Amino acid sequence: MSTGNVEAATAAQVLRTTDRQARQELEQGRWESALDQVEEAYHAVSSLSRGGDGGDAQHWLLYGRLINATTAALHPVLTTIQQEPLPLPQQAALSWRLAQLLEHHHSLPVEIPHWLPVLERQILQRGAVAWHKLVRNEPDATARARLLFERLATKLDPCPVWVQLRLKELASAEAGPPEPQHQPQPHQELVVAVPTAPRPSGARRLQLEYIPGAPVRREAEGVLALNLAAERALDPSGELIREFLAEVHTAQQDSQTLVDIEDPVATLSASLGVLELLGEPLQASAIARLPRAVNIWRGECRRLKLGLPGEGTAAGSWAQPPNPLKSLPLLIELEAVELAVLQQAVADPAAMDKALKDVANAEGNPGFWMEGMRQSQWWGGAIAPLDCLRRFRRDWGFHADPTNPRESFDSWLEAALQLVCRIELWGEGALWTAEEHCRWLAQPLLQAIRRNTATLEPVWGGVAPMELLRSLAEQEVVYVGPAARLVQQQHEGGNAWRLFEQTLVPARDVRCLEPPDGRYPHHPSTGLKRTLDDMIGTIGRWHAERPLQVAVVSGGAYRLPLCQALNHRYGLRCIALTGGAHELFGVRIKGGRPPRAMPAVLGQQIREEHWVTVNPADA
Repeated sequence: MSTGNVEAATAAQVLRTTDRQARQELEQGRWESALDQVEEAYHAVSSLSRGGDGGDAQHWLLYGRLINATTAALHPVLTTIQQEPLPLPQQAALSWRLAQLLEHHHSLPVEIPHWLPVLERQILQRGAVAWHKLVRNEPDATARARLLFERLATKLDPCPVWVQLRLKELASAEAGPPEPQHQPQPHQELVVAVPTAPRPSGARRLQLEYIPGAPVRREAEGVLALNLAAERALDPSGELIREFLAEVHTAQQDSQTLVDIEDPVATLSASLGVLELLGEPLQASAIARLPRAVNIWRGECRRLKLGLPGEGTAAGSWAQPPNPLKSLPLLIELEAVELAVLQQAVADPAAMDKALKDVANAEGNPGFWMEGMRQSQWWGGAIAPLDCLRRFRRDWGFHADPTNPRESFDSWLEAALQLVCRIELWGEGALWTAEEHCRWLAQPLLQAIRRNTATLEPVWGGVAPMELLRSLAEQEVVYVGPAARLVQQQHEGGNAWRLFEQTLVPARDVRCLEPPDGRYPHHPSTGLKRTLDDMIGTIGRWHAERPLQVAVVSGGAYRLPLCQALNHRYGLRCIALTGGAHELFGVRIKGGRPPRAMPAVLGQQIREEHWVTVNPADA
C-alpha cells in the first residue's frame, strides 16, 4: 500500500473514531472533550479531502451530521439557565469554540439543515453576552465579545439597536476609553432601543424604558428616557411620569427644541426582551402595571401637546414582518381570549383544572354565561381562570367533551403551545397583533416560553392586507371559517380578485370548509378533539387528491391546533386570523367586524359591485 493510501486509511479511521468518541462525550456531558473530538474530526476529513481518496461526499456527510448532533446537544446547555448552570467562563469558552466551528461550517461542502442557523444565532447571542460580562476579568473577553456581536449583527435583519450599542461600547473599550466617573449600578449600561425612522434634525427622542438599577432618567445621544423600574415610577397616581413630562414640556418651550415621542410599548418591550436574555424576566404582576403607566404617559403627552404632529402618542406604530409573507410557514394573529387561556394554563394548571369542571357544570345555567358580556376591557387587571374559560367557550367555541373536559383542553393546549413555541423558539413564522392589550397579555406567556433561552423573536404589529392577498396568488388554498359557501362562490365567480381598484392575481383554487359553531349555547355533536380530527381528515383527503399549499383559518377555538396540524402533517403555509377572514374574499357579514389586518383606507379602493353582504343567518 502506498504512503498516500496509508495516510488516507489512517485519516478515515481517525474520522470514524473521533465521531464515535465525540458522541459518547456528548452523552456523558463532557462538553470540552466532545469539542476536542469534533475539531479532530474536522482535521481528519480535511486531510481526506486533500488526499482525494474518492470518498469526500461520504466523509463530509459524516462530519456534517456530527456538527448537527454537537450543536443540538450543546444548544440547551449554553442557552438555558439550568438549576445548576455552567460557570460563566465555561459557558463563554464553549460558546466561542462552537461558534468558531459553525462559522467555518458554512464554507464546507455539507448540507446545512434549516434549523442549524437558528441555533447558531442563539448560541452567538448567548456567547456574546457571556463574554461581555467577562470583560473586566478576562483579557480576551473584549475582542471575543466584539467578534461574536459582529457575527450576530450580520445574522439579524434588522440588527437590534441593543446589539449596535454593544458593538459601539466594545469598540470604545478596545480604543482605550477614559476612566468612568462613577461605578455603574447593576443594569445601568443595559441601554435598549428599537429601530426608528429618520428624525427631523435636532429632534430629541422621548422614551419609556425598564432597566432595574439604573437612574430614573437617561439622557444621551439625542435620547431622553424615563426608567419605569425606578422607585415611584409605577405608582398608580403617575406622579413621577407627570413630573418628568412637565420638565420636558418646560424645556421644550424654553429651547424651542422638537420632541419626538417613541412608541412606549415598543421601547418597553425592547427593555423586557433584554432582561429575558439576561435571565432576569419581569414578573407577571409587574408587567400588569405597565399598561396603566403607558396610558398616563400618552395622556400627559396629549395634554401638554408634546411631540411632533401625529407622532408617538397614538397606540402602536408597528411594522409588519420584514420577510415576504410567502416565506413564512406560519403567520399567526394573536387574540386576547386565547392568550389569557394560555397564560393561565401555563401559570396555574391546578386552577385551570377546577375552572374546567365549573364551566362544564354550568352548561345549563344561562346566568353564568351572561356574566362579563358587557365588560369590554376585561383584560385590565387580574384575570381569573374561570372568566377566561367562560369567554373561550361562549365567544370562541371551545366545546370540551363533557365526559372528559380535561382531555379536550389538554389536546387544544398542547397543539396551541407547540405552534407558539415553533415560532418563538425556532423562528418558523411570525406572531402579530394590531391590538395593544394583546401585546401586554402576550408578554408573560412569551416570557414563560422563552424562559432562560437566548431568543427574542418579536411580536409584529400588522400585516398589510394587500400582501396577504398577494401571498395567495396562484396557490392552492383551503379556507376554514364562517361563510365558507359564499367564499367559494366569490372565488368561482371571479369576484374575490376584483375587490379593489387594483386587480389581484387569483389563487389557483380555493376549497372551503366551515367548522361547526361551538359557541354557547350551541352544542356540536362531538367534542373539540373529535371535531378537529374530522376537519383534519377532510383537508387531508383534499390534499391527497390535489396538493394544497396555503390554509387561511379564521376565528374560533379550532384555529391554533388546526394550523399546527396542517403545517406539521402536510406542510401547508398557514395564515391564522382572529376573525373576518371571509372579507379577504369579499364577503361581509352584517354585525361582524373586518379582519384587523384590513385598514380603513382600503375603503377608498373597494369596488362594491364585487362584494356580497349577508345577514348572519344567511352566511
